[in-house]
Amino acid sequence: WEDPKPVAPTAADSPLRLLWVRDEPVVITPFSQTAIPVDIHWHQFEDKWDRFRCNGGTCAFCLAKRKQERLMLVPVFDPAAREILILPIPDDDVPGSLLAEIRTFFNPKSPHKLIQIVRLGKRRHVISAMPTENLDLGVDIIRELVDRMNAISAAELTEYYRGSYQSVSNATLLRDYPELKRTVEIHNPTLDLSQ
Repeated sequence: WEDPKPVAPTAADSPLRLLWVRDEPVVITPFSQTAIPVDIHWHQFEDKWDRFRCNGGTCAFCLAKRKQERLMLVPVFDPAAREILILPIPDDDVPGSLLAEIRTFFNPKSPHKLIQIVRLGKRRHVISAMPTENLDLGVDIIRELVDRMNAISAAELTEYYRGSYQSVSNATLLRDYPELKRTVEIHNPTLDLSQ
C-alpha cells in the first residue's frame, strides 16, 4: 500500500519538544500568537499510549475509524529549561479556553510575561501572571527563533512545529501494528492493502 505523499519530518527532526501540562503547574512566557493546527491520533500499544500525526485522506487510523484530535501548537519559552517548547492546546479558541486565555496575556508591544498554567480537572487554565523583575525571560533565545522562523516559508514553519509529533507512513503503521491493520480491513473489506 503506497503512501500518497512523502513522510513528513519526525519528532527527532524537530528541535522543539512538546510541553505537557500535567499535575504540576507550568510557568511559561508566551511570545507569539502563532498557533499551528495538527491532527493527531492516539494509539495504545501494549500498556503505552502514543501519538501519531494524521496522514490525511488515506490515513490508516482514519480508515480504522480511530478518533482524530485537532491540537493547536503554540511556541512558548520555558524559563526554567531556557528553551523554546511547543505547547499543544485543544482547538477550542472560545472564551475560557486555554488558547484564548494565553492570547489575552500576549501583547506585541510587551510580549515577555510569565504566566502559570495549571490543570483543573481535565482542563488547563492560566491562573496568574507573575512578576518578571530581575528574571531572564529568554529574549535573546526568542529573538533567534523568531529570526529563523521569519527566514522560512509558511509551509516550512508549519512542518517545523508539527515535527514535534511522530509522522509514520501508512505502510509502516499497518506493518508494525497488526491490530490496526485488522481494524482497517474490518471497516474497509474491499480495500486492497497488499500493494
